[in-house]
Amino acid sequence: MPPTTTHLSLLLRLTRRFPPLKFRPFSRLYSTTPKSPPLPPPEKPPSLPKALQKYASHFRDRPLSHITSFLILHELTAIVPLGGLFLFFHKTRWTPPGLPGEWVVAGTEKFGRYVRRKGWERFKGEEGARSLFEVATAWAVVKALLPLRIAVSLWATPWFARVVLGGIGRVVGGWRKRAV
Repeated sequence: MPPTTTHLSLLLRLTRRFPPLKFRPFSRLYSTTPKSPPLPPPEKPPSLPKALQKYASHFRDRPLSHITSFLILHELTAIVPLGGLFLFFHKTRWTPPGLPGEWVVAGTEKFGRYVRRKGWERFKGEEGARSLFEVATAWAVVKALLPLRIAVSLWATPWFARVVLGGIGRVVGGWRKRAV
């Protein structure tokens, strides 16, 4: 059966729409365009006040030393005042009025259990009870000063991390180099 005119017209339309392929030996059919370097992330506006941004950048650089510094300072701001206040109360025979009674009672119970467990003879009798009360009162005062202790610890953390822990790190690093 010979091709009809409809077949020929269809064939003509297809050849016009899809021209024959030419042989191009040195051209690629598919290629990728070179990727441009990624754009830097947009700068976020600082979420901290300007006064705290310096401390935050130090913390980001060395978080472990700053956390360690804060914990050491926090404990020092508890132990040193506790001993100092106990000695002051013991030597002057004065205790501050107006402390929350439940804190003093809790401190007396806490340190009383500790003293009994250790079996310390110094805290027996009336003088021992007075000393135990002075320790409990000093503990209550230190507990009341917790917000101030936290503020002082936060304030001194960058210096402590840089000077004290940094100095310890340099000394230990020097020992390691000599040992190897």
